[in-house]
Amino acid sequence: MDSEILDKDQKIALLLNWEWDVKLEEVAEEENMTANIPDTLPEIKAALKKLGITTDIDHTSSNKCGGL
Repeated sequence: MDSEILDKDQKIALLLNWEWDVKLEEVAEEENMTANIPDTLPEIKAALKKLGITTDIDHTSSNKCGGL
């Protein structure tokens, strides 16, 4: 989060991609596919919030992964 190597837009893109990957892994686990994932979504969402990004609940996707 505090790294100066990446700019704000790069950090946001990285976190959004990471969030999507975690959600896909959760769907796979829900569908009885083997997955051993830590619960990192709260940390990802907190980092995004710190960067000014929040989930727009009114405009999310209806699929299992949700949307941003």
